Amino acid sequence: MFMKKHTLICCILGASFYFLLPAMADTIILKSGKSLEGAIVEETDAYLTIMYAGIPLKYWKDDIAQIKKDKKKNSKTLYAVRSASHQDGVLKITIKEDHMHAVASFIEALDAARSGIASVVGVAQSKFATGVDGHITEANRKTLNEAVSDLNKKIGAIKKMYPPVECQALHAYALSTAEAETKRFAGAVDSFATIAELREYWSKYSQSTLVHISKKYDEEKQRILTKYNITLPVTS
Repeated sequence: MFMKKHTLICCILGASFYFLLPAMADTIILKSGKSLEGAIVEETDAYLTIMYAGIPLKYWKDDIAQIKKDKKKNSKTLYAVRSASHQDGVLKITIKEDHMHAVASFIEALDAARSGIASVVGVAQSKFATGVDGHITEANRKTLNEAVSDLNKKIGAIKKMYPPVECQALHAYALSTAEAETKRFAGAVDSFATIAELREYWSKYSQSTLVHISKKYDEEKQRILTKYNITLPVTS
């Protein structure tokens, strides 16, 4: 009877399988007073990266006042491989990083960042929808300056995102998009007198620069998704 139970236990434990570790939360408090709660996915002597609202944000240690780590978890997105020895029935746990999850999450975060850039641009351009031959007013220039300010914030957020090795080129393309949009709006602030001239400039700039960068981004993204057989959730 004992041998049968021991054999059954070994058979059950001997089958290796994967399970996600429960989600835990770390907290960082910046010297500015702002605090963020998420999962610290990377940490060095100089900086750390925390997953905040699904977006990996990179912060330099010099800007951080306090780090509160959840003691119940490892510092990366992990899964466990559970296996057992057939000789002594001892359960062994091996922790490994779920790297493809990190890649997929990073691509989703970049897509969200690019959507944010498009939203800023769309709102600003919609304010120039009327008055084709009208002159650019001070109120118009204020709109352009506000767009530049918002886009610079997007650039800062993207720069703080720490990409997996596979996503470094994709990250660079996303950053290039934000910088190109900022340059496009900044160049329009004092260079044009009429809205018609502004629209013509925007159209030419889009065709010559932004479309090219966007194509590169889409191609690189598809290459990564295909290579690693990643399917992203459909967004509405």
